[in-house]
Amino acid sequence: MKIIGTRCNWVGCASKSVFIIQGVPYCPNHYFRAFEKHFLEEYNRWDRRTKPPEEFFKIFSRYVSFIYGEGAIPGALSRARIRDRTYNIRKTEGGLTFCIVRHLYAWTDYKWTQEVEQFFKFTVDETRLELLS
Repeated sequence: MKIIGTRCNWVGCASKSVFIIQGVPYCPNHYFRAFEKHFLEEYNRWDRRTKPPEEFFKIFSRYVSFIYGEGAIPGALSRARIRDRTYNIRKTEGGLTFCIVRHLYAWTDYKWTQEVEQFFKFTVDETRLELLS
């Protein structure tokens, strides 16, 4: 089944699709908005009392990467670091907080020289990520 190159699924759009979100094709003009909608649905589905499913970390890291661009994420984070190293994630009123352990000067002389825990806050309405400590 060919999806890429078919018509974009965005209402009223006749452009050819280039991207897919959960099997649904989108053109470059509508991809971010469709992905943002997907992220917000997953965020709203997440129950505060439980840890989010692993898939949420992939969606969240991709969303942050879209907003800032890879290489420009606050705290020198990358999509992979957010996806793979996030822990102690909590849903807050209007956003979420999480921790990541950073390995500063990693692999100098084949060992880590310093491990630092960083605490981040993401505000959904403002689409803003900030390093708190």
